[in-house]
Amino acid sequence: MEPQEQPQQNKKRVMKIIKIGVIIFVLFFIVGYVSGTLVSYEEKWFGAGPTFWDALKPF
Repeated sequence: MEPQEQPQQNKKRVMKIIKIGVIIFVLFFIVGYVSGTLVSYEEKWFGAGPTFWDALKPF
């Protein structure tokens, strides 16, 4: 009985990690997209200097 329950727990843990990873990726994508649309606001608040998103643009 016990050896069969162990893989099931590991599978659940892996699925949980994958779900968390996907959620984080989606959040970063949304934040990046919103920041891309709010560049004018960013320039207003932080000046015309290079920002975090400008550093990411080459990639």
